[in-house]
Amino acid sequence: MVEKLKKYLSGGSKKRAGSASEKRAVKRITAMFVFGAIILVFVLFGIQGRHTAIGIGSAARVNATYVSVSDLQAESQRMEQMYGQLFGGQMGGDAQRQFLRGQALENLIMNELISQAAKDQGILVTNSEVRDFISKDMPVFQREGQFQRDLYVQILEANHLTPTDFEEKIRKERKSMRLRHVFETASEPLTLEEAKIKALKENKINIAFAKLDEDKVIEGMTISSADISTKLNQPDFMKKVEADFNQNKASYSSEEQVRASHILIKVKPGDAASEKAGLEKIKNLQKRAEKEDFGKLAAASTEDFGTKASKGDLGFFTRGKMVPEFDQAAFTQGVGKVGEPVKTSYGYHLIKVTEKKEAVTSTLENSKNKIAKKLIGKEKFAQASKLIEEALQKSDEAGLQTALGSIGAKWEETGFFDLGSEAAPKVGSRLATQAAFEVNSAKPLLNRLVRDGATSYLIKFKGMKSEASASTPDVNGTKERANEMFSRWMDSIKKTATIEKNPLVLRE
Repeated sequence: MVEKLKKYLSGGSKKRAGSASEKRAVKRITAMFVFGAIILVFVLFGIQGRHTAIGIGSAARVNATYVSVSDLQAESQRMEQMYGQLFGGQMGGDAQRQFLRGQALENLIMNELISQAAKDQGILVTNSEVRDFISKDMPVFQREGQFQRDLYVQILEANHLTPTDFEEKIRKERKSMRLRHVFETASEPLTLEEAKIKALKENKINIAFAKLDEDKVIEGMTISSADISTKLNQPDFMKKVEADFNQNKASYSSEEQVRASHILIKVKPGDAASEKAGLEKIKNLQKRAEKEDFGKLAAASTEDFGTKASKGDLGFFTRGKMVPEFDQAAFTQGVGKVGEPVKTSYGYHLIKVTEKKEAVTSTLENSKNKIAKKLIGKEKFAQASKLIEEALQKSDEAGLQTALGSIGAKWEETGFFDLGSEAAPKVGSRLATQAAFEVNSAKPLLNRLVRDGATSYLIKFKGMKSEASASTPDVNGTKERANEMFSRWMDSIKKTATIEKNPLVLRE
């Protein structure tokens, strides 16, 4: 490793992995990342390949190296495939595809930067390493456990790649993984650091907290119709209502919305047998839906894994959020009815509309009660916040409780958590967690509000205990430190790199 990288990592651990452990780690990490990033392009798109050349030229230039349009197409297809798997195939149309295409280009640029950085630091991958990895560690090129040259060439040709192109991709990936491993090794904690981590994990604290998020507190307030009418009869208050309406008129209007559940049966586009089987299956489910609970049927049968746990529920959505065929069916079906099977690019859907909301055009008359409730809530919240701060400064717990009760805010306990935690359970704020370590049995109430963005926190000590624990490596912490160090280093490299993007490739 050259001196520049050694100097950059000098603040890390003095532990260093030996050559054998490095090889094992790099092999394991590389197998995982390369298989996910490259083989998905070959296997998930089928051996026949659906890669389509989109023209001659470059998608970007990274220093002196060009990123090809064909690589961008392959990466875009891979990301669309992954998106479909994660979210059940529901794509948001051209806008979503363009977004993923932009992300794909960013991925390729970053991968090229990492590869160049690895080379600059003297991290090399030999031809024999590449050959052994392809022939021994990539089952897609094997039959009965043996590498098959003809299969290798067939898959590459189907995806418009030459062995040279593919082997260079493998070389880059392995260099990148090896570079990342260097940072992970440098981030391993020292023995003294491990002892401190162990002590922090053995000491646990329990705190009570009250979260003051103005919008959520106001939303939960109970404000009577009588109070709203009384305030609206006050000329000065009505002027505030009118001003709020004129400023936020659009937010008080709403588009037509439907809430629907669906069952998806996926099919392979262009495959007649698959489409026939999918149609038969969805029709059978349609008959069953006449007598069975649709939610239970969706949970058991849908192939949209993004909604399986919610029994097929898609929540409320407006026009244009779904693909056109699905959109048309959902907005024309009656509430409570299961419609006819709908064919989209993802397969066959069975849709049940469960609720509809008509479009609302805002007027001062139909919005004034809602605005009045909001403004009254803001007044109460401001008054309570002032009383809370005064009570905290005096350590007046009785006054504090009265002020909290006036806006419906309540204390909640985190339960015991160790002192090494970055965020206390349920709190969700690092600033509030750090402040929690200021309270103790002698000083149980923090005498100030902890502000984190638009939310404020009250903190109160509830208890402390110690529990012996076995000394275990801080694996997650090591990876987080390694990722943070690597990201900072790559950011510094990116700032000095020459990167040019071809804007035309993002418009296609």
